[in-house]
Amino acid sequence: MRKRLFIVSMVFVLVFATVSIVMKGNVTASNQIIKSGNDTIATMNDVREAFPSAMNFTKLSGGTYRVFGSGHKLLGKMLITLPYAKGIKGFVGPTPLLIALGSDGKVKDVILLKNQEHRAFVNRVKKHGLLSSWNGLSLNDAAGKDVDAVSGATYTSNAIIRSMRAAAKANSSGLASSKSVKTVKREDNDEQSTALKKVDEPLTNGNAPAEKKIVVPRKDLNQMIPTGLTLQQVKSAFSMATSFTQTATAYYNVIDASGKLIGYIALSSPYSDKIAGFGGPTPLMIALTTDYKIKSVSLLSNNETPDFVEHVKKSGLFSTWNGLSIKEALNKDVDAVSGATYTSTSVIKSFKARLAILAKEKVDNSIPPAVWLKNILLIVVSLMAMLLYFRPKLIKRWRLPLLGISIVVLGFWQTTMLSIAQVISWLHHGVPLSMQWGLLVVAFLSIGLPMFFVKKFYCVYVCPLGALQDVAGQVNKRKVTLPNSVISVLFVVRKAIFLAVVLVVLLGVNFDIGIYEPFSAFDVLSAPIVALIIAIVSVVLSIFIQKPWCRFVCPLGQGLDLFVKMRHK
Repeated sequence: MRKRLFIVSMVFVLVFATVSIVMKGNVTASNQIIKSGNDTIATMNDVREAFPSAMNFTKLSGGTYRVFGSGHKLLGKMLITLPYAKGIKGFVGPTPLLIALGSDGKVKDVILLKNQEHRAFVNRVKKHGLLSSWNGLSLNDAAGKDVDAVSGATYTSNAIIRSMRAAAKANSSGLASSKSVKTVKREDNDEQSTALKKVDEPLTNGNAPAEKKIVVPRKDLNQMIPTGLTLQQVKSAFSMATSFTQTATAYYNVIDASGKLIGYIALSSPYSDKIAGFGGPTPLMIALTTDYKIKSVSLLSNNETPDFVEHVKKSGLFSTWNGLSIKEALNKDVDAVSGATYTSTSVIKSFKARLAILAKEKVDNSIPPAVWLKNILLIVVSLMAMLLYFRPKLIKRWRLPLLGISIVVLGFWQTTMLSIAQVISWLHHGVPLSMQWGLLVVAFLSIGLPMFFVKKFYCVYVCPLGALQDVAGQVNKRKVTLPNSVISVLFVVRKAIFLAVVLVVLLGVNFDIGIYEPFSAFDVLSAPIVALIIAIVSVVLSIFIQKPWCRFVCPLGQGLDLFVKMRHK
């Protein structure tokens, strides 16, 4: 029986590995691939997204290729943007495109190739329809077309637009210079350069930043500066804006159609780059009126979980400082948002760090009391769990109270718990010790105690979801007895899920496992619907079957079990 289960498990893993590799574009129906250095950029699978009947392709020059179908029939041409878009990056790196051209030389389709951009940003760009913006256009028209960036994925979409234009321009002729991509230039004989040169950035007693000269810049609707700020973003704060000029590091004048100064924009990056939320930095765009009061605060492209960001937005955090002077905003005490503590704390600290540079004041960048309390309570609950862990005789009396504390404090109140998504975030971005030192201690205990004492710790004594299933199980003492053969198969499924997750991480497949882990369901307002459904089903089933999620599904539990087995061996 065990041999059969092992064979089934290996078949599942091999199938999943094959699917994952295909998702990464490393396996194709043809041996043809396009490489950049040692990296595979495009495969026949990518080509067939645009040309379904494609059989092969041949290189012409640069990034240009002919695509052929059966019988060596010419289907069209394609451009790979990478050679033409050197130096153009999105939030993480390049955004290479495959531009498919029909037999008439017009754009047939645009495919985003292998990249390192965050999956949420890529999905937002695709749902917005950005990649189809150039369909039906000649390369000449495509290079000159005005295309707006996608709100909420600005860096990624801007990189796609610029890559598209660079490739189209390089392979077309007679482009109208008025429509080509422009950037702010700094020339010694240009009147505008006076306002663009770096100047000191003081705010004397919270008053206006020093400026050399205010001039009317070129009114280019696609104006973009190296930081990635776009006119579309500026217009979200100043609807009358027609252009902007840089006067200092991450600081800009905003100009209307008449040439009048209507406000200022301050970006928190690079000053806040070392301040991390759940998934990384939370860069902000801070709009200031001409009398230096906060007009609006908005979050730029980031790697935070979209549900946390949406929760922060709905809480009204970003409007907390509106109408305040810089000094008032710096001195205002703002609480983190429950259910999105790490993200909101990062926003608050990033905001204050940037304003402190403007005001030339030292900002109190200490950790909010709520975060300290969260970490301390997590340690307290862990100590209580350790008492039961080492004194089993106390379990009968204190087991249910500990379960209740875990559910209420760690679950619904703090939404703080270990998960595979959390571990992956740590691997990608490091551990924000100032924010999550308590959870890191729990992680060490969850790994170390089983290795030395051959007993599970986190899953049995700490995990809020495990506790909730335990409590639900008290409703019905007579559980369904599953056949041993079914239990054996379910155990294999759990191992296979864990191996699948490991493969996803190793292969770098963009897959947000947090959507499917039910731990986030404790934060009902911002939890993904899939996680909510899985959590509800798991709790209901636990009335009839002992802790079904923990025993038969949880990849985190399977990973922690390995440390128990290591000690056994």
